[in-house]
Amino acid sequence: MTTEPFGAPSPSAFQALTPDDPREIGGYRVCARLGAGGMGRFYLAYTPAGARSRSR
Repeated sequence: MTTEPFGAPSPSAFQALTPDDPREIGGYRVCARLGAGGMGRFYLAYTPAGARSRSR
């Protein structure tokens, strides 16, 4: 883990999936949550071939 000035930990870009999060979206395997807000939730997902993608 990297730290910001004054020893405060920097936030991770990825968040663990919760039980409410999907495990698959349109054939993409969901691996982590990137964020959530007024426009919805954003996930890190992989194609069946293993390439990374972002999905909402």
